[in-house]
Amino acid sequence: GLKALIMTSFGGLFFLGAILILFVKSGSFEFDAVGQLSPVLRTLVFVFLMVSAWAKAAQVPFHTWLPDAMEAPTTVSAYLHAAAMVKAGVYLMARTVDTGLAVPPAAAIVLGAGAVVTMFVALSYYFVQDDLKRLLAYSTIAHLGYVLLGVALGAMGSQTGLRGGALHVLCHGFGKATLFFCVGAIAWRTGSRSIAALGGLARSMPLTAAAFFVGVAAVTGVPPFACFWSKFTILAGAMKLPGVSGPLLVTVVLIESLISFAWLLYVGQKVLLGERTPAASVDGDPPPTMSAALVLLMIGCLVAPLVGLPLVEWIGR
Repeated sequence: GLKALIMTSFGGLFFLGAILILFVKSGSFEFDAVGQLSPVLRTLVFVFLMVSAWAKAAQVPFHTWLPDAMEAPTTVSAYLHAAAMVKAGVYLMARTVDTGLAVPPAAAIVLGAGAVVTMFVALSYYFVQDDLKRLLAYSTIAHLGYVLLGVALGAMGSQTGLRGGALHVLCHGFGKATLFFCVGAIAWRTGSRSIAALGGLARSMPLTAAAFFVGVAAVTGVPPFACFWSKFTILAGAMKLPGVSGPLLVTVVLIESLISFAWLLYVGQKVLLGERTPAASVDGDPPPTMSAALVLLMIGCLVAPLVGLPLVEWIGR
């Protein structure tokens, strides 16, 4: 908790500096007031906002606080770390870029490069996690990188990329909430979140197992589940970049997605389909109220793009 407070407060200082500069020079706190600043101050404010967003969204080099903040009940973690708190930072950058601000190309490249670096740094932590919630925390960090990559593409002039980043906020929220609720159900039934200690749970918790694999498909971008549509839109935006940068970026992102899918599938196979362990000797799925939440979230993993795609079309109009 202390680490989270220190790191996010450090980012908050940059946010405070940005809004002070904005108000002193323009007399307004409106997002579009950034465009009234001189080019130098506009760049400074954008960089300050970018640093504050990195801290809030647990991007490199501020990525270590989020996994350590996974002590809350799973439902709270799902709300704060899949849907609300950490996405405040990426929302800040999306709104800033959506105002039509002429973002300096160098700043946009730094934002995009930071997002890609964060995706792979978070991915590297997957392979040493034994706690299911910590694994999901690093997955969240990587997916916030996806959102900021879409925002960076928007800053480079690709409205399609910006729309994909905004859509990813919604689609990832449903997929990751599904996974968090599955982990909560597993911990509630077994008393454990250890990947090493769990195995063969699908025999006694079939609904939870089905929801887990739906969540994995949703966050990694398997069609027709949620994040397929947002990732596809981000990559379509990347292809609008000039030269070889677009295809190169698409290749890098696809590599991350494939590795992430393979590892999460391996974890699912180990915990749910592998040899049954003593810790997995439980009576069945969670009670009806908890099971109903899993069913609703699985439906959301399919329906979210149908709601989100028409909404993001308004971006840039």
